Amino acid sequence: MQNYVVPTFHYDVIYLRDSAQYNQISFAILDRALELLEKDSDYTFTVEQVILLEAYWKARPEAHEALRRFAQEGRLAFAPGMYVMPDMNLIDGESLYRQACFGGEFLERELGVRPNMCWIADCWGHHAQLPQILRQCGYTDYFFWRCMRRDVMHKDFQWEGMDGTQMTAHWISSGYAGLFFDDDAVENAEEQHFVGASRKELHQLMESLRQYGDDEIFLIPNGGDFRMPQRSAPKRLRALAKEMPGKLQFGTPSDYAKAIDTEKLPVVQGEFNGAFQGTYSTNVWIKQRTSAARVRLLALEKEFAVTGGIKAAVDWPALWKKVLKCQFHDTICGSICDDGVVEVENDLDSIEQMLDAAGSPRPVYLFNPLGQARRTTVEVGGTRYRAELPPLGVVALDQCPAMSAEECAGTRPAEYENAFYRCRTDANGCLISLRRNGGEELIAPGERFGILSMQFDHGDNWLNFRSPLDGGCFEASLTDNRCVPWKMPHEPLLNNSTVMAAFHSASLIRREGGMVIRQTGEVQFWRIRMTFETEIILDDDSPLIRYRTKMTPDAKHVRLMVAFPTAIKQGKIHHAIPFGIQERGRFELPSEGYFDYRDGSKGVTILSRGIPACGVDEENVMLITLFRAVAMEYKCESDKSFNRGRKMVFEYAVLPCSGDWSFTEAAKISDEYTYLPVSCDRPAALTFAQSLPDGVRISALKRTAHGAWFVRLAETAGRPVECVWNLPPEWTQCAAADGLERATGAFEACGEAFALSLRPFEIKNYLFALHK
Repeated sequence: MQNYVVPTFHYDVIYLRDSAQYNQISFAILDRALELLEKDSDYTFTVEQVILLEAYWKARPEAHEALRRFAQEGRLAFAPGMYVMPDMNLIDGESLYRQACFGGEFLERELGVRPNMCWIADCWGHHAQLPQILRQCGYTDYFFWRCMRRDVMHKDFQWEGMDGTQMTAHWISSGYAGLFFDDDAVENAEEQHFVGASRKELHQLMESLRQYGDDEIFLIPNGGDFRMPQRSAPKRLRALAKEMPGKLQFGTPSDYAKAIDTEKLPVVQGEFNGAFQGTYSTNVWIKQRTSAARVRLLALEKEFAVTGGIKAAVDWPALWKKVLKCQFHDTICGSICDDGVVEVENDLDSIEQMLDAAGSPRPVYLFNPLGQARRTTVEVGGTRYRAELPPLGVVALDQCPAMSAEECAGTRPAEYENAFYRCRTDANGCLISLRRNGGEELIAPGERFGILSMQFDHGDNWLNFRSPLDGGCFEASLTDNRCVPWKMPHEPLLNNSTVMAAFHSASLIRREGGMVIRQTGEVQFWRIRMTFETEIILDDDSPLIRYRTKMTPDAKHVRLMVAFPTAIKQGKIHHAIPFGIQERGRFELPSEGYFDYRDGSKGVTILSRGIPACGVDEENVMLITLFRAVAMEYKCESDKSFNRGRKMVFEYAVLPCSGDWSFTEAAKISDEYTYLPVSCDRPAALTFAQSLPDGVRISALKRTAHGAWFVRLAETAGRPVECVWNLPPEWTQCAAADGLERATGAFEACGEAFALSLRPFEIKNYLFALHK
């Protein structure tokens, strides 16, 4: 028997306190850890997140030598060593690379180490592209507690991602708290489970762990939320080691991983999702604004790389670190206290101000951040323009035809048809019929698309409908997927039916290039009254029907959804995930940009901007949860999570589909919907003469510190790609790279015709340079 006790603590950037308060506590924890490392050569300690280490490094220059020495010895470990521990579900794939990049760069620069253990103590959901992304960032092993699949329940296994990449995964079934040696004060004790340092309790823990593995090697955390390292730990562990069979020693996640015989592990495919479904729509404005900031930042990087602009005032690391901080799992999930809400809002305001300063003050040109040419309508300064943009190209705004501002009132009900679909509305402007041209009816008989609906939700920030969460129990370590129905089942004595929107007014405006429907109304129940304005845009040149809903919530314990009752029966549900598409059941789960329901002959794709919570119920209704007005008053000051009086805007769209099983169109249209053309003030210095195949995304295009261009490409639609990509003539040298933007081989000559080969869902990284 081999037992590794892993001293650590779980650090929250923001949770029940703000970051300043938590840093004060955490500095004392790190001081104590260094003290124990100095006194006892057997002791180890693991630090999770670099944002804390960076602050500690600045505040404690006298600790630099000890930090370097213990890191070099391998007794001070960093796992995952990302900038923060982000939510693994609610952030995009590119941000995950940047989390690893910024964290790893600091550790290598200051301490001479690179992390390879991805320790994700407290995230509730792990998508199937993580093995590929993390292996490209140098990680070999993945440790997690929450969201173990009930059909797996094994402590060690080889996790195979959707592209075939494997990495070794370890389930921390007992949670990240584990063993404790002293009865000192415990932060958040109500939601953690500890085991006392006695032979009896340790034996019971090992017996519970034994049922999930085929060996006698166990990992036992010695941590918890902001758990102070215990001075008695080394002495008491040595005493326990004499009483226990086998070896009992301090170690790091890496020590445990090295002891596992990976050749004998079972292979498990697919994702580990989901749990705590309420977090997908709690404090949704944090998700929306963080997503929008990330999209703007990536477009700015690409524009700078293509135009060669000298933006000396742009502090790229500072911008990225602010965005990455907002992706901390409790922050992006919205499970934070009122002080935390204020801090996040200030951070997002600061990010937007920095992006505004870095952008173009004069919209002279339009830049297309996609690797595919596009034809679109853009609005600049209140004027609409028709724009045809080359891939990663720049077009002068004065070369784009301005569209007429003339509008005329139309009659309702109305019919509309373009090259992609035809539809019909009722007198309130709601879609009551929709067909892709040549296709079948997509809206269920007698129903309307895009209906706002309110449900009563007495859950907390984590759970839909139920509370309070017991976050430390064993069930909190497992998947917990539940369907959220559109029409709530009636319960005796309860008036809990779903409340449908009532319309006050509707108007239809015909204009050059299409028509616009404007609706006003309210969702009302007794004293609860939420008014809304919705604009529905139908464009002659677009396959999308775009919605924009504005409202100012003023209620507690409710959730607002938008419903699309479909005529599809027994279809398959797919959600976009980072760099891929995942088939899922009839549960509310997060998607990245779109989700899809089709049966082989007809289908509907619903797109959204920064609104992740979605699903299909048992009645074939596609649903987006726009927001939840909930709180966790039993834990902290939490009134701001109700978001009363906060102005909100929700953007989503409908794409009628043919129903076949190709997702190339959905992936392409979703990228166009997410990554809009942006204004810039200079022409292109690089020219990309050819579009990449649809479904291939240029996730990153940026200049490196050494003057090269880094490019990350991903196949996102699930089909193999073999093509020739015509490069700018300035790019004459190429090297393959890893996910951290480092060359994995020598630069070699490359012609303008670059052969690109991608397996389904494969991600590739390259560095391009001028001839030397």
